[in-house]
Amino acid sequence: MRCRECNQTFKSVNGSTSSALRHLRQKHPELEKAFNSAAGQTDRSIWTFFCRESEASEDATCARCDTSIALKDGGDVSNLVMHLESEHPEEHARYEKLKLSSPGQPGSLRKVKLMHRVKKNEKKSAIWFYFERTSNRMEHTCKACLKVFQCKKKNSANLIRHLKQFHTALYERFMKDCGYTAEEIDAFKVTRKRGPKPKSEEEALQARTCPQCSKVYSTKKNMELHLEAVHSGKRPFACDECGMTFARKESYNRHTHNSRKPFLCSVCGKTFARRHIRDVHEK
Repeated sequence: MRCRECNQTFKSVNGSTSSALRHLRQKHPELEKAFNSAAGQTDRSIWTFFCRESEASEDATCARCDTSIALKDGGDVSNLVMHLESEHPEEHARYEKLKLSSPGQPGSLRKVKLMHRVKKNEKKSAIWFYFERTSNRMEHTCKACLKVFQCKKKNSANLIRHLKQFHTALYERFMKDCGYTAEEIDAFKVTRKRGPKPKSEEEALQARTCPQCSKVYSTKKNMELHLEAVHSGKRPFACDECGMTFARKESYNRHTHNSRKPFLCSVCGKTFARRHIRDVHEK
C-alpha cells in the first residue's frame, strides 16, 4: 500500500487500513478531514436512522429517541453509529445489513471492519449451539436450563464449566464437536484437586511408624510427639518438691504431692491420688 501524496509504503495485513489512516492523521491532517467528509457523505444508510436540518449542520437527531448528537470534525458519523450500537441494538443490526447491501465505499474503514467481522463469524464456535445470546452482549442463556451467564471479553470458560457440571450429555456432545476422542473426554471429566500429590498406602504407613521402636500411630503428628517424648531423652518439666522430671506437660500437671487419695480400687480397696493409676492397677 502506497501513499499518493508522499509515496510512503505501508504493510496491510488481511486488508487492514489502520496504518494508512494513522499516516493520514499524523502527516496529512487536511486529507484526513477530506477523507472523513467523503466517508460521511457516501454512507447514506446511517441517515435512515438520523436526521438534520441541513448538510452544514453539526448536530443530528436520532429518529428513535430524539437525542441530539454532535458530528465529529469533517462530518464523521462514527458518533451516530456508536449511539445506535449502545442504545438501539436492533436498529444497529438493520444499519449493518444496509451497509452490506449498499455499494462499497472506497477507503471506508468501517466497511473493511464490517467485512472482516462477517468473515470471522462464518465459523461459529460449537458452544453457541447450547447457549443463546441475549440483547446484552455480556449475557448468554443456557438453552437447556435457561440460566443466564456473563462472558467478559468473549471468554466462554464458565459456559463450558456449566455444561460439564450440570449437563453431562451436552458436554460430551460439545467435546465431540470440538474434535476430542472418547478417551480424552473421560480424562477431562476427572476433577483434579489442587495441593500436594497424595501419598501411597505404603508411604502413609511409613510416615506414621516410629523409626526407633516401629510402633504405628494413627497420625504422623502423634508419632512425632511420641518420638520427642520417649526417644529424644528430653524431660524439660521438673517437680520443685521431689525433683521428678517429665517429658510432657500433661504428665507434669497430673503429678501431685497431695495426701488425698480419692480414687478407690473396686477389687482390693486400695486408694490412689490419680484416676489413671487406679485404672491401670485394676487391670
